[in-house]
Amino acid sequence: MDEQQISMRMLSCDAGPPALIAVRVLKALEKEVPGFLHKVDLFAGTSAGALLNTWLAARLPSPSEPPPSAFAMEELLDKCIEFVDASVANYQAGLVGWARFLTGILSIKSGHGLRQSLESNFGSKRLGQLERRVLVTSFDMVKSKPKLFTNLPHLNGSDQDTRLSDIMRATSAFPMDMPLFGMKDAQYLDGFLAASNPSITALGCASWSLRMAAEQKTPENPHAGHGSRFMPTFRMLSFGITESSPDAFNVKWGLLAPFAKLIEPLVDWMEKHNIDFPHFPQWGVVQWELLRPFLLPFLMISGPSQQTTSNVEFLMSEGTFRRCSPLAPMEAMFQQAVFGLDTKQLIDISKKCADDYINDKNENEKFSSLVQWAKNHWFEEDHQCWGSAFPGCHVQPGEDAGPQLAAVGIRKS
Repeated sequence: MDEQQISMRMLSCDAGPPALIAVRVLKALEKEVPGFLHKVDLFAGTSAGALLNTWLAARLPSPSEPPPSAFAMEELLDKCIEFVDASVANYQAGLVGWARFLTGILSIKSGHGLRQSLESNFGSKRLGQLERRVLVTSFDMVKSKPKLFTNLPHLNGSDQDTRLSDIMRATSAFPMDMPLFGMKDAQYLDGFLAASNPSITALGCASWSLRMAAEQKTPENPHAGHGSRFMPTFRMLSFGITESSPDAFNVKWGLLAPFAKLIEPLVDWMEKHNIDFPHFPQWGVVQWELLRPFLLPFLMISGPSQQTTSNVEFLMSEGTFRRCSPLAPMEAMFQQAVFGLDTKQLIDISKKCADDYINDKNENEKFSSLVQWAKNHWFEEDHQCWGSAFPGCHVQPGEDAGPQLAAVGIRKS
């Protein structure tokens, strides 16, 4: 990102199963709108969403280079799909994971499989070596506070020498499923504890980074120091999913699924005598932890994510923000991703949800609408000035910039 840049295009992806669907939608979107991904200035993600977006940031050519051919992009995105599928599969319990879980003192997975996958894909590449900007969320258990890994100017701190594979482990250490990841006197947990939907975090950090760049005086920008008076222009595509079966009080077997056949006579007897405790409003440990173990994590992720989307919509101007949120059985996908035994079943669910969205079978939104938004808004060039950071705008300290700002269509903050 050039110091003189006063606009930024951002791609954001939520934590959890959305990444499995997002990567397939991105492949279809890139086919319909060639060059879409090449225009991204900042890749923001949490957990599996961070794995997806950081992989893209590490593999795409530099923004200063010509965009890849359609064939090259299709091949790259096919590899990205393989990477995301394999990474999420590393979270599944399997028989060994179930055995570890039943000990009560071990995480379901040891993390070795995920570590090998990440090291194979990212090698020894460091955060500071990326030519594209990224933002990854995690949570520092020792300090009990969110942690951001980013190479955005003025926000990059001391993490530039940190390996990407380590950052990916820090953002995806899901409690109980994966062990905490220790690094630099810190113990990291999954980034969903900090920001399940990182879009507003990306917006805030990008705004701060550009603001600080505008404050710095350089030979090309001698009148800096007034950048805080104006607002840069952003465009963002944010990926999440919408629960396709939102009825929280449906009976689900959860962790009791392996014993469902044994328990069914008891449930039948209870229904016969109008004893319906799974639907009783005063839920206890059985309902929350055994029958619906992933309902609470789903609600903790989904609720804040939806509110974050609303907040970003309030902050960004019309046409500059798009939330892509295909219908999917999110709670079931979480359960399958952690306690499942069959990776193929999880991948098949993701493929079907992505295909339904791409073929405009979703009831809540259409892929064709996303394509039209991208064509209409993603490639717009901003001929705007931010203080005097834009070469064509000469605003002296203390001077009213109103006329020049109006001439290029920018608004005062």
